[in-house]
Amino acid sequence: MEFQQVLEAFSDCAEAGDAAGFARLFTEDGVYHDRFYGRNDGRPAIEALLRRFHADGERFHWRFHDPALAGDTGYASFLYAYTARTKHAAGRRVALRGIGRFRLRAGLIADYDDAFESGVMLTQLGSPSEVMGKLFLRWAAATQADADIRRLLEE
Repeated sequence: MEFQQVLEAFSDCAEAGDAAGFARLFTEDGVYHDRFYGRNDGRPAIEALLRRFHADGERFHWRFHDPALAGDTGYASFLYAYTARTKHAAGRRVALRGIGRFRLRAGLIADYDDAFESGVMLTQLGSPSEVMGKLFLRWAAATQADADIRRLLEE
């Protein structure tokens, strides 16, 4: 599958809640890194992740723009939105920008990660500052545990 086709299928499946179709876009050993739900290894975990997205939200919009491909690594900016269903944020609409990184193997996603306006998302959800602080500390600790980041911090 060409990168543009991967992006369109990713968006279509994510928006529709097609968890099985979404998981099939990944290699058998594919990984989806999620800032809130953690690392998801393999198709069954990725399928469960998309089901969780749709349990916690509805009315999804996730569209990629300005794709770039270098070898087997693709990048694309995205606009993302959904309406929360969770207990403390039900009915709140979230909309933000981000960028996705796709590591591809044989036309499938071997590894997906993204960076997005997580602070904007938490604010739009009405998250208390204590919750945001805990999340930011957790994310900072994960960043500092990264070998490349550690080397930079030690320079």
